[in-house]
Amino acid sequence: DEFRTHLGRRYALQKAAVCLTKAGDFPKALDLFSRMADFDNADFDQQARYHFGFALAKTGDYFGAMAQWQSLDSRDTAFSQQRATVLANAVDQVYKDLKAGAQSPEEPGIEEKYKRAEQVSAFIRPDDSQELKDGIESLLVYSKVIYARIKWEAEDYEAVVGLVEDLWADPE
Repeated sequence: DEFRTHLGRRYALQKAAVCLTKAGDFPKALDLFSRMADFDNADFDQQARYHFGFALAKTGDYFGAMAQWQSLDSRDTAFSQQRATVLANAVDQVYKDLKAGAQSPEEPGIEEKYKRAEQVSAFIRPDDSQELKDGIESLLVYSKVIYARIKWEAEDYEAVVGLVEDLWADPE
């Protein structure tokens, strides 16, 4: 009986968060979605996951939106176009973060920014445009070069070799 109460409460909270998103109150929706995720590692239904990602995108967290949408399997053309736009924005967001980190490599978190560039590549799907795939490939190369420079300055030459050796590999 307690389990049903928990499921009913979770369902109601998800519906409330979806309604807040539809109403355009993205900060409140994100607060509710985040509290649910923190509380019980919420396994959102498809509709809630879509709206969670939508609210994240509307507030400029394109990477977070893509993380939410990664598990959605939709053949809807409008969603596919929306997803491609948000993914392109996520690539731009990660690129800007890397560029800012490259200006001050001693900044804490540069490793996290490098890892985020690798993570964004996992969002690509076979049906995504070649332009988007090329953009992600360019981001990965850029992130490796930036991270290699930081490792070089730290005199971690073994890490540098590991990062850049595939940049000169023959693709054939």
